[in-house]
Amino acid sequence: LEEFGWKIIPGVANFILCRLPLDGPSATEIIEACRSQDLFLRNPGSMGSETDDRLIRIAVKDAETNAKMLRIIQESQN
Repeated sequence: LEEFGWKIIPGVANFILCRLPLDGPSATEIIEACRSQDLFLRNPGSMGSETDDRLIRIAVKDAETNAKMLRIIQESQN
């Protein structure tokens, strides 16, 4: 994810919270791209008042799902 310019926000939960770069797609765009391929990521808007459309929440899953997620995210970067 850091290869896409995403900043990983440290945490100890079963998900990864990332800040997206300003020069790439928004969280909404990535979430919609993933949803269209039956992969569901979350908008962390309900996690607090300091969230925006540059944050995305990604659950830690099995290796196959994680690989699919990375492929879809990579495609959405173009």
